[in-house]
Amino acid sequence: MKAIKKILAILVSLCLVCSLGVIAVSAAAATGSITIQNPGNSSATVAGKTFNLYKIFNATTNGNNTSYSWYGKDGVIPFYDFFYGANGVVEQNKVSGNVQGAVEYLAEKNSGGNNFELSQVAEKLHDYIVEKGNIAAVKTITADSSATSVSISDLSYGYYLVYDNTTLEGGAVRSAVMLSTVNKDAVITLKAN
Repeated sequence: MKAIKKILAILVSLCLVCSLGVIAVSAAAATGSITIQNPGNSSATVAGKTFNLYKIFNATTNGNNTSYSWYGKDGVIPFYDFFYGANGVVEQNKVSGNVQGAVEYLAEKNSGGNNFELSQVAEKLHDYIVEKGNIAAVKTITADSSATSVSISDLSYGYYLVYDNTTLEGGAVRSAVMLSTVNKDAVITLKAN
């Protein structure tokens, strides 16, 4: 009888350990990637370019639904003032401080298939990063000198600013700043200024 109780105790312990492993795996943050590819309608290229990625918002997906929250560390939200500060870009009739208002603002700028307005916001976002001087890129990647695309993987779901940080030499052209959501794998085309 004691042997059966001991065996049962071991089996219960093993079941608990296995179930904790399953919980830990399922709680891991979902990740995706951004692939930047050459455009088909110009000679702009990713070859040899360096890209910095700045995370703007966190995203959580549940089926077809995506919810956003402010990205930040140690209680600091780097882009809150850009959207809602004294000179914030979000109209004052939006709910102040509401991350959904900021996400909707970006969606409005990207509506109608013409992303010129979104590109302008992206440039302002990058100017804000330079002005602050203390917002670090979450990832930096340099494409090979013969690459036609470059992928940045292991990105937690969210909204990212992609900046071409290549040192310009000769007649080189910097890519326009790009914004992309990552809720699986995103593909964006290099934009020439």
